[in-house]
Order: sequence, then C-alpha cells, then structure tokens
Amino acid sequence: MGNILFRTSDAPGDGYNPIVDNLIAASDNVGSYPCNIADILTQPVVCYNAQHYPLRTRNDLDEDNYNSESYYINDVAANLLDIENENLNDSTFDHIFPVHLQSNATKDFKSVVYYVKNTNNNWVSFYTLITHTMRGYLNTFDENTQLFEIDKTINGPRRDKIVLKTENYLLELVEFFMNDTTPNHSIDYYYNFFLNKPLRMLAFCNTHDIDDVVNNYASMIVKASSAHRVVSKRSSKDWIFEIDFSKLFSTDYIDSVSYYSEVCDALNIKPNFNYFEYVYPYINEMKFSKLIDSKHTVMLKILEQYCED
Repeated sequence: MGNILFRTSDAPGDGYNPIVDNLIAASDNVGSYPCNIADILTQPVVCYNAQHYPLRTRNDLDEDNYNSESYYINDVAANLLDIENENLNDSTFDHIFPVHLQSNATKDFKSVVYYVKNTNNNWVSFYTLITHTMRGYLNTFDENTQLFEIDKTINGPRRDKIVLKTENYLLELVEFFMNDTTPNHSIDYYYNFFLNKPLRMLAFCNTHDIDDVVNNYASMIVKASSAHRVVSKRSSKDWIFEIDFSKLFSTDYIDSVSYYSEVCDALNIKPNFNYFEYVYPYINEMKFSKLIDSKHTVMLKILEQYCED
C-alpha cells in the first residue's frame, strides 16, 4: 500500500482546513478525489468502507489502540476503500487518514503527520476557525432550542442562574435582560432580533447591555475568538510538519507555488500545479457574497468585522 498521511488536531477544528486537505487530495498519487471547488471551504476529505459509510470522527475508532500506528494502517485501513474501490491495504495510492488525531498520539508514528496553521491575516482561514473551532458561536436560538443548551451557554457563566418558568425561553430571557438596563426598543423587537440568531449572542447580555449586544455583537464574537486564534497559532511539535495556510495562499502567486511545492515534498506527494493554479485565484478572490448563503447574515457580519479589525 501507499503511505498514509495523518492529520493532527488537539481541539475541535484546531489544525483543520478543508482547503488544504482537498489540495493534498488533488495529488496524482493520493487516492482521494478533491471536492467541487464551490464546496472547498466545507467539504472534508473522507474514506469509505465497503458499505459506503464514511469514517469521519474519533468516535469511529478504537480508543484502546489510539496511539498505535499499526492499528490505523492494518486494522482501520483494511476496511476502507480508495477511489478505485480497492482496499487501502492493497492500494498503490497514498491516503489522507480521514480522522484528525491528537498530536501526542502520533509521536511514535513513522508516517507523515501534518497540521494546518490557520492564521489571523487571512479571512478565509478565519472563516474555517469560526465555523469549526468556534462553531458553537453559530448555533441558533430557535423553537427547537433545549433548556440544557440555555443552561450551558447562558447560565453556565452566571453565579445566579436564570430560572425560566415557561416554555417560551427566548421571550423570558429577553424580558430578563431588558430589566437589567433601560432598553431602547420593545420586547417584540428584541425577541425578533435574537430569534434564529446564535445563542451565544444572547449570552453576551450577561456582561453587556442588551442594546450594546444588538449593535456590536459581531465585534464581540471577533474579540472572543482571540483565545482560539492563539491555539491555532501554536508551534507544531518536531515530528509534525506544519502547513501555514497564509503562505499557501499569499498575495504573491510565485511565493505560494514555491511553498506548495515545499509542502508536497515534505508530505512525499506529487504536486498538482494545474489544480493549484485553478484553486489559488478562487480562494484569493473569493467574495463574501459568493461564500456565505444569504441566510447567514451573522456569519457575514462577523467576517466583515474581522476584516475591519
């Protein structure tokens, strides 16, 4: 079989970048198909078993063998198929292992282990950080929101828990936070504003006036992301090859191509310069309106605020 490339991540979404994974998958000697370019920000690279079930999460793995490279290669790979429906152990292709492993679990691996550094100076990378590492910030408050979600997100940081007495959780919460200040709008206004918006937005009312949240929620979320940015910028351990997203998609195409070639050499895969030339302008010239569905106005606002900062 070919080599297995292992991806590492020490927090949900940390080290994850589907653009980079799909760029690696485009190599001629990697046995995975890159996704359609329109889906490159969200579509992960996966492997399937004979029943066409994708291996996606650590829950699909045997925890007793989590630190064993031979387990992934001999046991897990034996049940997965390449793009020609060959068993990975019989495949001549290299493969991206579809589940991110914790870095310490890969310390004694002889295979290539890589990590993607999502940087602050590239809004596409920041989008990945928000939608994966901080995806809890985008969970919406709607009619399906459960009480345990409210307790975790809103009551969790509070010393005095807000006790809700009806099943109209949002209306009660809005009324509670309105009573903490002199509001500028009616209860109906705030109710409609927070409905179908991230639950975390309402949680900001624990420490800010409700009108302050209404007017500045995007900058609050960007500021709250600073701690996650630090995680994403951490130095890789010496057995892990770190891929810097900002270098792959810098403003200088020649520099980016050179760095892409360096990445391929480190991963021991063949560069696909035609695919890189196809992806590079799409990533660097992508506009918010092309990326974000019109319904995701909160995400759009966060990205705009991020770029202003």
